[in-house]
Amino acid sequence: MKKFCFALFFCFLIFSPQNAATEDFNFGWSLGNIWFYYEPSQNYVSLDYSILHFNWLLYDKFIMAFDTLQIQSSPVDNEYFRILILPLEAAFIPLSFNIGRNHQLCFSVNSRMSWQLTTHKEPEKDSHAFFGSIGTELFLQLRMPESRMPYSRYLALFADYNIHRELKFGVRVDLTSVLLGLIWFSLTE
Repeated sequence: MKKFCFALFFCFLIFSPQNAATEDFNFGWSLGNIWFYYEPSQNYVSLDYSILHFNWLLYDKFIMAFDTLQIQSSPVDNEYFRILILPLEAAFIPLSFNIGRNHQLCFSVNSRMSWQLTTHKEPEKDSHAFFGSIGTELFLQLRMPESRMPYSRYLALFADYNIHRELKFGVRVDLTSVLLGLIWFSLTE
């Protein structure tokens, strides 16, 4: 019964219309993110993804966000596989420009942290540890404050440096938009 009450409260928070359109507080969510990036020191391009993204935009200057989990894998011979559990993100937006009535182009400085589980080809190298990163993003956020469903759509260019001494440059895309685009494309053929 306690689990059911917690799930009901969580759903109320997510789908509550009061959270969707308060003047200085915007709540958004999406199915997750897809991260396409280039890592120059290893000279490879890779793909990561996260599942269930939630974010809060406060006073159009601060972002607090989390994903339920993020999955990273090595593109070089599947050397490792990382799972970041509840990666938390905090960001400050020093520059933002309104595009139309509801949309914004923003530059942010952000940091992420989480607990990381890593599996390797050789099991003796498996580990779990703290993960952290710092970076910047130039992102386009498409918001619909009047909507009863506070769905968050965005596209971002990012640069990120993490505790594994990996510098990454890439694009972060909203997973929901990608899935809807694939469905629309398949239906129009």
